[in-house]
Amino acid sequence: MQISPVVAQLQTVPELTGRVEIAGSVRQILTELNSGKGPRWAWVISPGDDAEKNTLSAGGIRQRVTDRYGVVLGCYDVSDRRGEAALLKVEALGEAVEPKLLGFIPAPGYTELTYRSGQMVGGTDGWVLWLHLWQSNHYITK
Repeated sequence: MQISPVVAQLQTVPELTGRVEIAGSVRQILTELNSGKGPRWAWVISPGDDAEKNTLSAGGIRQRVTDRYGVVLGCYDVSDRRGEAALLKVEALGEAVEPKLLGFIPAPGYTELTYRSGQMVGGTDGWVLWLHLWQSNHYITK
């Protein structure tokens, strides 16, 4: 899993420069929301990976691994505590992020990032959090 290159790529989104962090979980993000964060933020989490069976019949191991990258986008709008305005902002932020990640190669030997799915994962006191799942493949061998 190559998280740091994904963080660096997200930093190239003008709205997110200096506002991208690695987080352990969505729960951790929710506890940090009211700690003076700006109106737009992104966190990268590692929701896991999947490995296929060994493809070599004898004399070694070769497995294809699919890494999943979670990009949690958070927007805050103090003028709308119900979150409707923040939801519109998080949608626009997602549109800015998509071209930066789609096709991005996190490291040598990895395939291009592709979009997998998205869903709202939180909303409180004017904040809306939306999780975008991306994936990339690579091989491990022995």
